[in-house]
Amino acid sequence: TLIYVDYTRPPVREPVHPALIPYIAPITYNRAHPMDWPNHANGTQLYDMVKGWQKVSETIGYYWYGYHLSEAWAPSPFITKWGHDLPILFGPDAKFPCWFPETMCNFETTQIGLYMGMRLSWDASQKPDDVVAELIENFYGAAAEPMGCYWHHIDQAWVNPADYSGSAWGYRRRFTPNVMKQARGFMDEALSACETVPEYRRVVIADESLRQFERWMKMEEDLAEGRFKNLAKDYERWWNICNDLIGRYRDNCAFYSPLSYRREGLEEHGKFFGEATRLDTDFVRLVKHPLKEWRYRADTNGVAANEGWLKPETDSAGWKTTDVTLDTWSYLGFHNYFGKMVYRSEVNLPTVPQDKGVYLWLACFDGSAQVFVNGVPVPYQGGKDSEQKMEASGHAASAVFDITAAARPGEKNDVAILCDRKKLYEVGMGGLLGPVMIYRDK
Repeated sequence: TLIYVDYTRPPVREPVHPALIPYIAPITYNRAHPMDWPNHANGTQLYDMVKGWQKVSETIGYYWYGYHLSEAWAPSPFITKWGHDLPILFGPDAKFPCWFPETMCNFETTQIGLYMGMRLSWDASQKPDDVVAELIENFYGAAAEPMGCYWHHIDQAWVNPADYSGSAWGYRRRFTPNVMKQARGFMDEALSACETVPEYRRVVIADESLRQFERWMKMEEDLAEGRFKNLAKDYERWWNICNDLIGRYRDNCAFYSPLSYRREGLEEHGKFFGEATRLDTDFVRLVKHPLKEWRYRADTNGVAANEGWLKPETDSAGWKTTDVTLDTWSYLGFHNYFGKMVYRSEVNLPTVPQDKGVYLWLACFDGSAQVFVNGVPVPYQGGKDSEQKMEASGHAASAVFDITAAARPGEKNDVAILCDRKKLYEVGMGGLLGPVMIYRDK
């Protein structure tokens, strides 16, 4: 029986039949941080659940996820995560543990975690650090030292930030330009250190993975900074290289194709990149840089409309600030929050010819979004038959709002966005997740 998500608790009264094997599959818990770390968003809930089922069941299965949520294109070695979790899963409290990780064709990104899982599932007395060190030394030979530095560096990029959301949202917080620069330095050092053809080929597979991720992060940076012109072309290039790598490394079970499982994370981001290029091609940008810095306030009691949080005369100077291209709700301390959030910003608009429409684009949001310009609600362009409505909704969606009637060209304009996270998705997000741009008709 599948102990799925985070709500299937161990029984406290009825015994578990000896023929029943519970498999814990904690899909809504974060993937990057160990379950015995008490300071992350869900604390030790997963740890407590594992320990509870170990007490009541002779045989127990562990359906851990061997990749980060809804994507498999970032290096993700799980050194800290599985190095902490596996000794607990295979420890003395687990009489007959079954190890059943869900993996992809992702040897190039998660080689260390996959190997560690296989080794410890056969002999839980081994120390995870020793298993990792042995693999790196034997697999990379003369390049072992820089490759060890590379994998541990990537691992720390996953666990250091207090962000527990999934997929690629949060990448810019984890994989900063400095983190990526150091990763490239370790990789280049490893390529130079190789002494044999097998060593070189083993480093190259990781290097090609990193190069693809560097291309991905460049697209993320370009989207955040408003460099939209080449995003559609860059995404197409990334996708074509991905397909080429899938073919070349098929026998190595490497370079996962989203088409073989699902494309939710990939399709969403590809849509954002393509839409950004289209808007810059077909319309005239009214602001040079995207709106990234926003003041925000959680509307926990649903009073934003009645108390004027969406109106320009309401003082929001004391609200906290966030860069929506960097910070997820999880990072801001709202990982488990289901409710409303108000974002406020101001923007100076140039003059606009009277016959031209003016539009506001949300690159990405999660849940629902209503936009108010100078206190006036503006219609969302979308839905069936291009109908206009006042609220856009979706999971990691983008939206365009027609702000022509409410905008004041040639003046400072107040923009307020009311977001509402209504549903639980396994990637765990909410609110604004990307830049905001303002355009006009050509």
